[in-house]
Amino acid sequence: MRMFMLLVLMLSMSTAFAEESKMPPDAQKVIDKYEKTVAEAKKMYDTAVAKARDQALKDLKPIQIAETKKGNLDGAMLVKSKVDELTAEIPKPAAEGDLAKPLPPNTDPRVTLLLGKWKVGVVGGPFLANREFRENGVIAKSDNSTGKYLIEKDKVIVTWPYGVIDTFRLPPKNGVMEGSSTNGLQMRLEKIEEK
Repeated sequence: MRMFMLLVLMLSMSTAFAEESKMPPDAQKVIDKYEKTVAEAKKMYDTAVAKARDQALKDLKPIQIAETKKGNLDGAMLVKSKVDELTAEIPKPAAEGDLAKPLPPNTDPRVTLLLGKWKVGVVGGPFLANREFRENGVIAKSDNSTGKYLIEKDKVIVTWPYGVIDTFRLPPKNGVMEGSSTNGLQMRLEKIEEK
């Protein structure tokens, strides 16, 4: 399982290098095929993890009840804390269309902190590509492909059409935001141009 995650991580990082310039059509087809394969692999991984988690929850709940009936409250509480931990990992469904709706301009004053161009990279690694936050809730890559973003509490949530979700902490510190991606990457953005 670790080897699979490492492979997905390495493959995800390699796509960022291709974004810096316009890709020739033949190369873009190869990249599109690669991204589709990675997305399918991630979906299979997520399905396997969800199945294992569901089975663990199903198996742990009766143990928790049995330990409570035996009077082993400490043991029951330890099992309950693990059940709670596993339950917290279950993704909460978004209200229909929530993540697909563009962020209306000026609905949150922090939008002005985002607008403009940013360099994106892996925490501790080089910057690999650029992103541009636009007023209409759209974020664009350097190849002009786009995703959507919204601000929720102290986070910026970016959704990409291929199923990856990036989450960054607000507010930026010294022009830098750090966060993570559902593909397992720890990421950072650094502001390079104001809008």
